[in-house]
Amino acid sequence: MGGSTHFLPAAGWLLGAGLLCCLGRGVALPFPDFGIPGPVSNSAKVRTGALAISNDFNNVDEYGIELLSSYSTLAIVRDTLYSISEEVASAGKAIGTAFATLATSTGPSIDTVFNGATSAITSMEALLSTSFTEEYTTLENAIGSYVTDEFRDSFTELTGALNSLRQAVGRLKPAVEQAKTASKNSATIAPTLISKYVTPKMIQDVLDGLVRTRANIQVITYTVTNSLSKLEVADEFIIDITAEAEMQSVGVESAFEEFSIATTSVASDTSDELVEALQEGYGLETDAIALIQTELDASTDFTINFVPQLSTVDGILGTAALASFGLDINDRIADYLELLGAVDDDVTTFFSDEACLPIFELVHVLIDNGPYATFCFEKYAAQVFNLFPNFVSLASNCYADESVKLDALYVAVLPLVQLILFDVEDLSESLTTCISYPDDALCFSMISPLYETLLALTTTKRDYILQLFEHETDASVQRFSACYHAQKFRLRQVMYELETDVELCETEGPLGG
Repeated sequence: MGGSTHFLPAAGWLLGAGLLCCLGRGVALPFPDFGIPGPVSNSAKVRTGALAISNDFNNVDEYGIELLSSYSTLAIVRDTLYSISEEVASAGKAIGTAFATLATSTGPSIDTVFNGATSAITSMEALLSTSFTEEYTTLENAIGSYVTDEFRDSFTELTGALNSLRQAVGRLKPAVEQAKTASKNSATIAPTLISKYVTPKMIQDVLDGLVRTRANIQVITYTVTNSLSKLEVADEFIIDITAEAEMQSVGVESAFEEFSIATTSVASDTSDELVEALQEGYGLETDAIALIQTELDASTDFTINFVPQLSTVDGILGTAALASFGLDINDRIADYLELLGAVDDDVTTFFSDEACLPIFELVHVLIDNGPYATFCFEKYAAQVFNLFPNFVSLASNCYADESVKLDALYVAVLPLVQLILFDVEDLSESLTTCISYPDDALCFSMISPLYETLLALTTTKRDYILQLFEHETDASVQRFSACYHAQKFRLRQVMYELETDVELCETEGPLGG
């Protein structure tokens, strides 16, 4: 195929027709033609018209396109259009060549040059009427019948023009033969003798047939170039929207990554604050206890009955215990983010499996080339294109909502530190009080079971913070999943409405969709 050539069909054929009509009424320079050794008036104009037809038929298959998307239907339609246009162009150029040869032939055989012209017409008629059944079926299976209807219409008109041209040539041939016979096969036939048999109207009829034929070529060229140009637009649209979908898929991943980084950071800071607050409060007690440690060690009642409680306290609020506590919070956040990240892992599949429906519905409206093709495509292209960024925006809002709700969790757990510290803030004071009594008073024995019960509750409160993180992050996964899938259904509804609107626009026009 050749390079991209753009046509203005109406202007082109009117200009060509006008020129041929003007030429038909002009005065030609006489030279031997139409298979006889003598000048026929206006034969040069027939040659000019024939060459113009060759040029116009050459334009039928000059428009070439490169398709870069992977949508095979576009290539199937393009190659089928190429096949039709190449065959029509080849047969048409043969007509132009045959008539140019006819107009300038000096013989000796009239039959040879006239038969060449009529054979070229016959070949084209056969091509137009019987040769494209397979191509029509391919096109109609791929894009419906609009394009094949245009071909059938223009081929019918062209066949009618060719029939007129055949008839004109059929009337001209016997006249030329009569002129040759009347000249007794003279080496040169006088113009006066030729004009006696070959009338101006006969030549004008041939010119008119050429003009009518040429006018119908432009319609075929329009169908081919218009259809190919729409394939080109559709191909670019598919490439662009595929790139957009891929970019927006990354956008969903980016939204999760941003949420994950922010959540990990805030959760880690919150964990550190919890640990530091507990360490600080418990540290005040351990510092105070250290001041009376000698007296405590001297008490048998303390050593036997209360030392286990201090071990329990250290197991709850000691350095190792709080380090483990902080890690547990961070581990729960990590597990949460892993679960959350799995929710939107299907975004690429979702885009490819479901968003393709309105995309290809719109593409087909364009390449089907119906009466409203361009309007409907332009009306809905941006809306279809925006499906992807709109969905990413909605999904990002789901992350934003959860970020706000998790902030409430962080705010809620910090006051719980004080509830835990309440349980140990009087510990050093209680121990100081007990050492002021002799061992046989059994003060430590009295308070030890009370602290045992209290510290069990302290453990429960500490574990409650972990459970609160666990339950709230689990709840967050469910909330996010509900939000994310709701947005998917929202997008499905928009896609369904778009698909319906595009279909209505194709059949009903501007007010249909």
